[in-house]
Amino acid sequence: MACIYDIHASWEDNLRRGPSYNGPLPLDRARPPPDQWFDFLGFKVASRLGVPAGPLLDSKWTTLAARLGYDIVTYKTVRSSYSPGHAPPNVLYLELPGQLPAAAAAGAPPLTVRALADAAASQEPSCCSAMPSTPGAFGHAATTNGRSDRSNGCTSGGAAAAPSAAAPPPSFASAADIAITNSFGMPSMGPEYLLSDIPKAQAALGPGQLLVISVTGSPDRADGVSFADDFVEAAQLAKAAGARVVEANYSCPNVGRGQGALYTDPAQVSAITRALVAALGPEVPLIIKVGAFESPELLAQVLEAAAGAGARGVAGINGLSRAIVTRDGAPALGLDRPTSGVCGAPIRAAALAFVAAARAAIDAGRLGLALVGVGGVAAPEHVDAMLAAGADVVQSATGIMWHPGLAAEYHEQQQRRAAARPGRPAGAA
Repeated sequence: MACIYDIHASWEDNLRRGPSYNGPLPLDRARPPPDQWFDFLGFKVASRLGVPAGPLLDSKWTTLAARLGYDIVTYKTVRSSYSPGHAPPNVLYLELPGQLPAAAAAGAPPLTVRALADAAASQEPSCCSAMPSTPGAFGHAATTNGRSDRSNGCTSGGAAAAPSAAAPPPSFASAADIAITNSFGMPSMGPEYLLSDIPKAQAALGPGQLLVISVTGSPDRADGVSFADDFVEAAQLAKAAGARVVEANYSCPNVGRGQGALYTDPAQVSAITRALVAALGPEVPLIIKVGAFESPELLAQVLEAAAGAGARGVAGINGLSRAIVTRDGAPALGLDRPTSGVCGAPIRAAALAFVAAARAAIDAGRLGLALVGVGGVAAPEHVDAMLAAGADVVQSATGIMWHPGLAAEYHEQQQRRAAARPGRPAGAA
């Protein structure tokens, strides 16, 4: 049983309390020998599975993800100064809309949230799910902080209060079908906290694991600093905290249009990427995080601009921006937030299409960019599909929140496959 994030509380409350988790930790996980680890931006990682910017709020969260077997973990997007982001609600369940196209068609109806009464009737407290089919298979049961003070029905020291707490909401067949909207506005703790906490996140990693720090710029700074200069300041803060890899978030769907759609402007991508690369130096590779593109031509132009400016990798996609309403048609997140990012199952097809198009553009242009696939990954077969489409690395956000055991399942699958291949050591993947 696991409950990772309390969707009824603020991000700052979740950050302060940390993730609550009472499932097994695969401490005895079989890793392939180091000479078979995967090279990612010059770093050797034990597997190609990780977590993107979003769910891992600070070192408590990155540490849990790493211990669960996610080997490339991304520290939630940080800014150069404290920002509270959006007030709750930040996460709402959606009526499952099917697979969404990269861009909403003109006149497309808004997406509808599930009524609060539905969630109450299901006794589904937050984001809980059963662990793999063999709980305790790794021989360990642990909690992250030994507390049981959560008000959402999950405890970190025992069983969930509600018998059905392990089940996703009744309108979803499984955790792999969960559809949500999330609207945080990229909140961030301030420099003092980050300079103290990021080294803790780095120190807690195991062998063959890598920490990526996601950063963004803040527009309209009171001191007159430009958006680009503030972006550089955030990257320099990450570097000062010990970042080994930095990701520039160009695509959050829950901030101002100019900031969240930066990734669609090749000239801006080139200029800001060039400034970030200069600030970070050659020893800290830069990844750019992008959303879905309306055309493969624009995608190719952006990737060419990023590579020409010195970026070493690209990650995509971020959530798909859509209008979100209640069942009576009112903006679900309030009048000031008529749209919000959609995550989980509905963006899986768009994410796969992005990966395939990005791989084609990278190969055709000989751009040399590492490709990170993100979007709707919640089962081992989703990881396989992303890799088959051309991703070098696959990351799961909604998946880890509702199904923390995904990494364990994937590594077990890889171990079985390796054992079945003649002449390969048991731990090889």
